[in-house]
Amino acid sequence: MNQKSRAACRGASDKGVQVYTIAFGVSDAHTRSMLQYCATLPSMAYSVQTADELKAIFERIARDITPARIAG
Repeated sequence: MNQKSRAACRGASDKGVQVYTIAFGVSDAHTRSMLQYCATLPSMAYSVQTADELKAIFERIARDITPARIAG
């Protein structure tokens, strides 16, 4: 990862942006490492191989970023 990429990833997180990354079908270790670095937290970096896995990750991220609402 070059310095500009590293600075952009950290700059977003430093400003409070929650960064999720998804490595879809990525086999290159360097690219996976970059995506893991860019995620705000290690738990926000995903690696998937299939479309079904990708769909499940997007659903999980949607649940994470959608605030819970209590109706009453």
